Amino acid sequence: MKRVYSKNAVLGLLLAFSFVFFGAGKLAAQAQATTLVSVSNGTALYAQPVGNFVVSGQADSKLLLEMEQLVAQMKANPGSPFFDALQRKFNYFSAIRNEVATGKSVKEAIVSGLEGAALPLPRPTQIALQQLKQEAVNLLKV
Repeated sequence: MKRVYSKNAVLGLLLAFSFVFFGAGKLAAQAQATTLVSVSNGTALYAQPVGNFVVSGQADSKLLLEMEQLVAQMKANPGSPFFDALQRKFNYFSAIRNEVATGKSVKEAIVSGLEGAALPLPRPTQIALQQLKQEAVNLLKV
């Protein structure tokens, strides 16, 4: 009988040790992931860009020209993964145009237009959204 109790005790200790060991690793990974997400969400991605930007009318015409080029590229690449990236960029630029048309500044429209970049699904990564935002900043900066 003592042998069964000692075997159960050893298995219990081994189980407890494995929970501690694997649980600590998971907590460290979660802490690191939370830090990376908060940095990309809080400071870089949703912050208004700095610098001088074109006026609303010029922004509209530049965005429209770029969107026409995107439509031509989408027609040339239907059904490919490249098509989804082009469509996402088109949606983002369209959202910026809509925000500028409602009276927002170009800087505000660049940030609030990121909601339009969420389609098509699945939602893009933070890095992809940052790249789209940078392309819009480069296009609309003076």
